Amino acid sequence: MEFQNKVQFGDIFFTVSSETPDEIGMSSVLLDKVSEMYLNSFCFAYRVFSFDILNPLFASYLFRCSLFRDKLIRIAQGSTRYNISKVEFMKLKISLPSIREQVIIASFLSTLDEKIKIEKKMLEQYANQRNYLLYRMFI
Repeated sequence: MEFQNKVQFGDIFFTVSSETPDEIGMSSVLLDKVSEMYLNSFCFAYRVFSFDILNPLFASYLFRCSLFRDKLIRIAQGSTRYNISKVEFMKLKISLPSIREQVIIASFLSTLDEKIKIEKKMLEQYANQRNYLLYRMFI
């Protein structure tokens, strides 16, 4: 049986292997409380032990930003399959704003994401309405 580690709120996951360097090290942050969920060997996790240092919602944006992604792409190795060494990954340096600024930034970006989601849904509804009207026009 494969060894698996139990995950918890705030854990940050990274893929360790990909077919292209651009997809290497894609991240996800567990923003929900879960009871039974485990990490397997296809990715690795970073556990934040103090949310006074790194806000989980801010982390979800930070590790997907182009500045950080470019750092990951530079350490990816391979020709047909790209991999990231956990040792090299742990050497990466990142600058963090204060926890107060992280909360403000994360809240702002989250609000923008919600607005985008609403706008996309409205656009889809307008497209459906348009298609319906065009259909009715030619009956």
